[in-house]
Amino acid sequence: LGKPRLAVDRVFTLKGIGTVVTGTLSGGVLEKGQNAVLQPGTRKARVRSLQSHSREIDTALPGTRTAVSLTDASRESVLRGDTLTLSHLGEATETVDVWLERSEKTPRRPMKSNALVRVHHGSGNVPARLVLLEGKEIAPGESMLAQFRFEKPVYVLAGDRLVVRDWPETVTLAGGLVIDPHSRRRGFRGEAQRELLEQCALSSRPAVWMSAFLKRDGAVKRDELLRQSRFGEQDLAAALVSDEDVMSVGDWVADAKKWRQTLEDAAAIIDAEHQAHPERPGVALGSLRVRIKKTLPEGVVEALLQEMCTDGFRREGTVMARASHTLELPTAMQAGVDKIRAALKAKPMEPPARKELTDSKALRFMIDAGEAVEISAELVMAAEAFNQAVNQIRGRLQQGGAKASELREVLGTNRRVIIPLLEKLDREQVTVRQGDLRVLRKA
Repeated sequence: LGKPRLAVDRVFTLKGIGTVVTGTLSGGVLEKGQNAVLQPGTRKARVRSLQSHSREIDTALPGTRTAVSLTDASRESVLRGDTLTLSHLGEATETVDVWLERSEKTPRRPMKSNALVRVHHGSGNVPARLVLLEGKEIAPGESMLAQFRFEKPVYVLAGDRLVVRDWPETVTLAGGLVIDPHSRRRGFRGEAQRELLEQCALSSRPAVWMSAFLKRDGAVKRDELLRQSRFGEQDLAAALVSDEDVMSVGDWVADAKKWRQTLEDAAAIIDAEHQAHPERPGVALGSLRVRIKKTLPEGVVEALLQEMCTDGFRREGTVMARASHTLELPTAMQAGVDKIRAALKAKPMEPPARKELTDSKALRFMIDAGEAVEISAELVMAAEAFNQAVNQIRGRLQQGGAKASELREVLGTNRRVIIPLLEKLDREQVTVRQGDLRVLRKA
């Protein structure tokens, strides 16, 4: 089906038929009964019927003059210059980056940066302010990267050709090639955007454009890669196979160099944490994600973490570490750990309140090392005591449901311990509360 676009040059109403638009179809086919949209504005419409040269057809082919009867679109809502297309082919924009070319035969007047011009595309024209990437003007015979800042949204695809006329529309000044149909005013002169524009301006090959956009963005979802461009799916699929600088990552396509560099950077962050703090389990995933998102989109971060887990790293809860990493107790913490061990061992089923274990760093080491278990914000138990308590509770509940007071007696503990302990087992889906009773959760 391709990427059908019909630039509307006439709009009228026929009795018994409704709103009709005409134009020359390009980029793909339109079919009777197909859902479509009118751009700009993504206004929904449906193709009721099709005609070409006064003949009813079911499918309109690219390059043909086509009349389209639309439902869900009033005569007043459609204008000459609108584009009939499909909803998944992008949206209108007010800022477009282009490669601008002036013929030596154009009038000997310079085009100055920040000048108001009229940009013709399809069957319409839109006022825009011209901003040159470099310099203050572009003379006849010169070419330059530029940005159009339109007064209202326009719908264009990367690879489209534009015609630029002066403000009174008395002369044609230049032609333009759309490179980035969704640019930003901030960052237009940034290094990343400049590299993208320069690379695309020098080539019409899909592989070059794909590589340029991926180099800037790091990664893009496969179905969004150059979606709003004149390149077809077959062009992009062939480019994916042939380009060694591009790699597939699940539903994403990534710049191979940036992907490998991000993997190396993430590994270096984890290694630095292990070296600086051997007593800690690793790097918090939240912190690692923030660092990764500086070079890759948020949506692909998970795929990168998964790849790391297949190549020498492990993920435990909210922490990422080298698979070979083991916690090392610093000499300075030894006394604090010994003190907490003794306190937890003195009365295993009635451990002291967490606030009484004043060496927080030593306690965190014991929790991370699996020697202590965090029951709640106020309570910690020795791992051995916790496992014993779980086994005793399981054994009692295999005989039937029990109240918290009964389970407290089984453990020989108090209410301060049994309530947060049972709440933890509820969260971990070992037990479930039914009224006043706790029962084992069924598998």
